[in-house]
Amino acid sequence: MSNQLLKLLAALGSDDPLPQFAAIGELSSAALRLEVAGFGPLPNPLTIELASELARAGAPAAFGHREKTLVDPDVRNSQEISSEKLTLSWAPGVQAELLQTITQSFGLAGLEARAHGLSIYGPGGFFKVQANYLMRIGGDSWGGRRVTYRTRLTDVSWLMKSLSEAIARRANIEDKVTGKFWEGRFKSQLLLSEKSILAAMTYVDLNPVRADIAKGVSTSSYTSVKMRHERIRKDATHASRQLMPLAGIKSANIPTMT
Repeated sequence: MSNQLLKLLAALGSDDPLPQFAAIGELSSAALRLEVAGFGPLPNPLTIELASELARAGAPAAFGHREKTLVDPDVRNSQEISSEKLTLSWAPGVQAELLQTITQSFGLAGLEARAHGLSIYGPGGFFKVQANYLMRIGGDSWGGRRVTYRTRLTDVSWLMKSLSEAIARRANIEDKVTGKFWEGRFKSQLLLSEKSILAAMTYVDLNPVRADIAKGVSTSSYTSVKMRHERIRKDATHASRQLMPLAGIKSANIPTMT
């Protein structure tokens, strides 16, 4: 037991009950209003467009590591708006009641609440230190499970780990070997336009032809281009039909594939 902990226990006194380590409470959405300079009061819930604008107005979020304050997108990939641009408006009596509850729970003489900043996590955003900590301590809580699920659902590494582990176990049993199924790491590239996505689709669909497995797109099995080719052969009107719009990409020029 550390000296600091021994001093704390001695100061508390053996006859006094120990304060709680954490306090949990709930507030209705109407109990607190948040305003951001240049944006005004924020609605609840936020729209995707407004969240994107807030992210662009923010700065890369920092995090503490021992005595240092660091900025590293590999550890924390999010934006933050400083407290100077935030204004909190509480419903009458709510803040005082909340502070009293927390003060009594922690056994403190007094407590003051201040806004530290507004963190904004976009698609693929994460805070590894926070996520790993909550996954360790929050296995039996809804908040911990929610952080766990959100982190894993936006983590390509977790997806590949889950896929490769199951495939490797089965393949190793069948081949009577040990080791990884894929030796090299996967690579990913963000596709930000319809043109880049179509280029990637074309590259993937032409792989069988490039590998000399098929003589052309009409004989390239298990590809979307072959499926489209067969549909056009049966019904020529499919050639003039536009592709479905791509989620998350605003564009009025949706191309046709013929």
